[in-house]
Amino acid sequence: MRIDLDHARSLAHDLLRLHIPATAVSIPESQGGREFYEAVAKALVTYTHNAEALIWTAHQMGDSALHTLTAVESADGSLSAELNRTAGVLT
Repeated sequence: MRIDLDHARSLAHDLLRLHIPATAVSIPESQGGREFYEAVAKALVTYTHNAEALIWTAHQMGDSALHTLTAVESADGSLSAELNRTAGVLT
């Protein structure tokens, strides 16, 4: 299996750059439609909470991916050096 480490690292950084756009709703002072605006405000609070959880998960995934990619590169380098040493002994 071949992994494009640079592309994987780029995707991990994309996850780390995700953010929540600001959301706000102002409830008008008039009574007309006040219940509607309160429902919208409540929905936005729920959306923001869910988006924060999603962003947190994305950041954790990005961080984990970067650590894993570092470990993969290290293991690949060690294996490559060991194979080169072994090949040198055999020739």
